[in-house]
Amino acid sequence: MKRTQSKSSQKELRLLALILGNHNTSRIELAKMTGASVGSMTAMVRRLILNGLVVESGKGPASLGRKPVSLSLPSELGQVVGIDLGSFLTRIVVADVSSKISYKAEMATRMAEGRDAVIRRTFAAIHHAIRKLVWHEVR
Repeated sequence: MKRTQSKSSQKELRLLALILGNHNTSRIELAKMTGASVGSMTAMVRRLILNGLVVESGKGPASLGRKPVSLSLPSELGQVVGIDLGSFLTRIVVADVSSKISYKAEMATRMAEGRDAVIRRTFAAIHHAIRKLVWHEVR
């Protein structure tokens, strides 16, 4: 059975993608980008803030009136592991959702040892990176 997302969930996912792609954007800018009213955008952003998916990251410049509040995704929202498995070198990078790199490593791929050995070493390196990050957060 295929599970479908509600329309509000789909809108929130699109909104998160816009905030990620347009770092420090405001509710007004998001309303302009999406064609939504400022009121509905404010309500949607409020739900995302209450769920810990968005943070207010400062005030932007304004020529008149109240300064717009910038929005961004919290860096602790999650981590992404990137792997570049090349013929000669394997590179592993871990970054947060704002693309700040928290771990980077490079090792010889050693393809001549066979696919299974390469995969085992790569997964071991990924596990090492995760353990190192978790240990660093605990400290």
